[in-house]
This record gives sequence, structure tokens and C-alpha cells, in this order.
Amino acid sequence: MRGRRGAALLLGLSLTALLSACGGMGEASQPSPSPEPIVEASPSPEPVRELGIYKGFQVPMESAEVTQEEWDLAVRRELEAYAEYEPTDQETVQEGDTVLARVEIWKDGTLLRTLEEQYLTVSAGSGDYRGALAGCPVKSTVLVGVRCGEDYPQASLRGQELEYRVSLEAVVEAVLPQLDEEFVRSHTEYWSVEEYREAVRARLESQRRERALAAWQRGIRRQVVENSVGWEPDLERVAFYRELARKVDERRAGNGGEEWSAYLERVYQAGSQEEYEALLSEQARQAAVTEGILEQIAGREGITVSERQTEDFRKECLQALEMGSSEVLEEIVPEELAERAALHRAVWNWIYGTCTE
Repeated sequence: MRGRRGAALLLGLSLTALLSACGGMGEASQPSPSPEPIVEASPSPEPVRELGIYKGFQVPMESAEVTQEEWDLAVRRELEAYAEYEPTDQETVQEGDTVLARVEIWKDGTLLRTLEEQYLTVSAGSGDYRGALAGCPVKSTVLVGVRCGEDYPQASLRGQELEYRVSLEAVVEAVLPQLDEEFVRSHTEYWSVEEYREAVRARLESQRRERALAAWQRGIRRQVVENSVGWEPDLERVAFYRELARKVDERRAGNGGEEWSAYLERVYQAGSQEEYEALLSEQARQAAVTEGILEQIAGREGITVSERQTEDFRKECLQALEMGSSEVLEEIVPEELAERAALHRAVWNWIYGTCTE
């Protein structure tokens, strides 16, 4: 989603885009209060910073190839958006069925959320409450206890016990529209079934290439950071960029007329202000460490950026954040900050260029 992308640009472009790091200083040791002659202690040495290997990695990249089965499934999923569901006379839910249901989510006797008219696919391998619906009679209410895993969307509920109350209204059958030229011309921008199917395949391949490239780049960035030791963030910079990200979030939530709590859950999956603050602090800390490494690489390799690159970066940030005025651009991404961020991105791109699959 674009909100998340905007936050990534501010606290990132791989956690380095708009941050700059300074090194911490060691503190001098205190002299001993012993009555013996005092020997002056030596200052604690500064942390030793080592870059380690930062270029020339060989990182495998996932294939973007699409099989015939995957292609057909992608076409079917697009058609499902136009499906009509018809109730059946089936009295018991079976594995693989689609059911029309009403779902209530409870915690400790408190109703958290109600989901009306949900079309649920019953699958024992789903890993959630849907796996418990097989074998249950239609027109019944099924109570399913669920422990939220670490990937549960709402961070505040991870590790917590929830109760799902699922009212099974009917087993339904999806009736897909017929894929013919009439459907294609009425619901898409294409004129033939063949052209439409090829477009679906091309989109699927493009999405896979993007995901594969992103994973490849993450693997490289992880190695660069892990190979470097002794880097500590400047706490003032961490605080500055944390506040900058908060300012952006508050502006975006306000522009969209969205409640702050709803915005935090939607963009950050944070269930409370405390979780949000902790998340921003950790992102800012990691970013400050990472960009300190990048700036040393830039100096060692002679990497610089032009004014045009800096300005293009500022405009990209503004577009991603959906804030279109020049006043906001100067407030959120001032020129000096954008210059550092554009340099960090240029360093990453230079590193990627030295690596192979």
C-alpha cells in the first residue's frame, strides 16, 4: 500500500533513505578512590568500525517463470471477482467448500469485530479458524479458539487467545462468468480472450520479477550490514527521524480523514501508540546504523549524486506520500536531507551492480 511505501521512503529505502549516522564516543574511565597513589586511567577506546565485505556478492534470485497451471489459476481468480454465489441444499460443510458465514471475533468476553456476509473457503491447511469448519452442520454457530501467531495482522493480539464465533448460513457454489469476447470487451480493456489471457500472464510474471528482485536486494543489504561491526547510531539523529516519520503519519492520517488508531492498525499493524513508538524507534535505529555504513562506502568508492538526482528523489518521496505541494516537500524532505538520502540509494544501486545471481 502507498502509505507503507511512503513510510519506507522516510525511514528507509531499505532503512537508509533519509537518515544519516554519526559515531558514538567512548567515555573515559573514572579514577579509583583508593588511598594508594592514583594512576590516571586511559580513556576507553572508540568502537572499532569495520566495513567487512560489501560488494561482489553472489545471491540466488528466484525464477519468475509462470507455469500453465499457475496461469490458468490466475485467470480464474480474476474471474472470481465477477462470480455470483448461489446457495446449495448441502446440510454439512465439507473440506474445500465455500460457505456464507457471519464471523464474530471475541477476546475475554469482549466483542472485537463483526464480519458480515463472509465467503469462506474451508481448508484444513489454512492454519486458522476455517480449518475447524469441516463436518459442521449448516445453520449452526461454531466456536473456534485461536492463538494468534507472530504474523497476525494486529500486533497487539499476537500470542493472544481469541474466540471466533462463526455462524454458518449456507454452503454456496461460485458461478463464474463465461470467459468469452463479450465478457472481455465488457469488463476489461482488451478485445479478445487471447489478448486478455496474455495480459494476465504478463502481470503475473511482472509481479514475480518484482518480488524476486526485492528479495535479492534484501539478501544483499543484509550481508552488507551483517559483515560490518562496531557501528552505533547517533541518538539525536534517531530521535529526529523518528519525529519526522511521526509528522508524516499524522499528516497522512489527517488528510485521509482517518482515525489515528485505525491508521496505525492499517499501515503498521500496531494496536497501540506504544507499539507504534517502539516500531518507529527500532526502524530509525537500524536505519541510522545502516546509513553510517553506506556513507563510509560512498567515501571509499567515490560515489556522489547530482542535483538532478536529489531533486528527483524529493519528488518521488512526495508522490509516494501523496502530498503534492512544494511547501510540504520542503517541510518533509528538505534539500539537505534529500541529498543524503539520494546518496544512500546511489550507494545501494552501486553495490547491486557489483553482485550476481
